[in-house]
Amino acid sequence: MHAEVARSPIVQAHYPMLASMASRVANPQVRNQGTIGGNLCYADPATDPPGCLMALGAQIVLSGPGGERVLPIEDFLVDYYVTALTPGEIVTEIRLPAPAAGADGRYARFLRTAAEHRPLASVALSVRREGAFCVDARLTVGASTPIPARLPRAEALLAGKTVTADLAAEAAEIVAADINAVSDMRGTDDFRRHIVRTVARRTIAELFGVAAD
Repeated sequence: MHAEVARSPIVQAHYPMLASMASRVANPQVRNQGTIGGNLCYADPATDPPGCLMALGAQIVLSGPGGERVLPIEDFLVDYYVTALTPGEIVTEIRLPAPAAGADGRYARFLRTAAEHRPLASVALSVRREGAFCVDARLTVGASTPIPARLPRAEALLAGKTVTADLAAEAAEIVAADINAVSDMRGTDDFRRHIVRTVARRTIAELFGVAAD
């Protein structure tokens, strides 16, 4: 269950971003009944676990009549409410790489109102860092896109640099420009890009300890 992941001492110690995300999924009823595996199989585009797991480099283990196969989460999530599961298959494991030295991360979500349970936008950032110096980064956006998306241009901009407020803002501009933002009754694509830009800038700045408005 999401709640078990959130309160696990092992997850909190080694994957604090995952524990933080799990503690905020939906509402207490969902957190105490739903599982992360079930969440991934449902493939709701406006949910929390997929983007966070993508930033952490998750692999999804599928088992079925044909045996076992292991997919990167980028290949498991195919489209709106569509996964790579074939008839008879189930998700049996979610594997994460061991945290490297200097690993850190943040998961941020934007809700239109405090009563809303499904984020309008989410940003997950997993890095290796030495203080404010970014060794490498994995950055994903979810909820505002059909499926969570990696942002390689923004990742490349951050990698190998000391992160400043200006660099965080530049990376956020790239993020907003590169996403395939959806437009629906919850928000237009322009509005979602604006929100993603703001959340990305603040998330990067917060992780690296630089000032941001």
